[in-house]
Amino acid sequence: VFVHGLWGGVFFTWRQREQAGFDSGPMSDGEEFSFCWPRDWLIEGEGNVRLLGCDFDSYLSQWGNNCPTQNFKRSLDERSEDMLEGLVRAGVGTRPVIFVGHSMGGLIIKKMLLLAQSSASQPFQSLAENTKGVVFYSTPHEGSEIAKMNTVMKFILFPSVEVQELEMNNPALVSLNECFKQFVDKFRTRVISFGETLPTRHLGMDIKFVPEWSADPGVGEFHTVPYN
Repeated sequence: VFVHGLWGGVFFTWRQREQAGFDSGPMSDGEEFSFCWPRDWLIEGEGNVRLLGCDFDSYLSQWGNNCPTQNFKRSLDERSEDMLEGLVRAGVGTRPVIFVGHSMGGLIIKKMLLLAQSSASQPFQSLAENTKGVVFYSTPHEGSEIAKMNTVMKFILFPSVEVQELEMNNPALVSLNECFKQFVDKFRTRVISFGETLPTRHLGMDIKFVPEWSADPGVGEFHTVPYN
């Protein structure tokens, strides 16, 4: 089950980046190309694997959207609860499950697992018990630099609810991660995490969206990669 993060999407986050440009079409050198690599590559030779991608609207800023009351008033708790209910309705949890999350998607995954664990419903409990692995890509377990901007920049950006929740050392994020560690210990879930080492150019600034120390949940394997 793949869960994207801020500014992401099923056919954007999990897409192979072309050498000639992000929207220029397949590469011309004959190399195999995929617009959604989990769908196209992970099922090769594995006929018993079911792949799901969770899609939702997410924004850095609240400027410029048509339906602010519909899209911007969504907290991490609300998104996680809605997504968990949808996955259980789709039958997720009746078989071994591996979650893959990028950025905020990793936080949603952690929250979903804790909600499933605490639920009195057996299908929800089964999802918690059958989660065998979680992969995090640049998940801000203790916050993101995008939320750490001066007052003027915050006013210009008018940050979304999602960004506001990503403040560095946010007590809610720290508590969420501590509870997730207990979940991993209880269910012996394997965790592999990756952290970026290069900054991203955004609004004329070089920002390392998720510092390495924040990308490390403090449990399982952690690896840094030379990308942003």
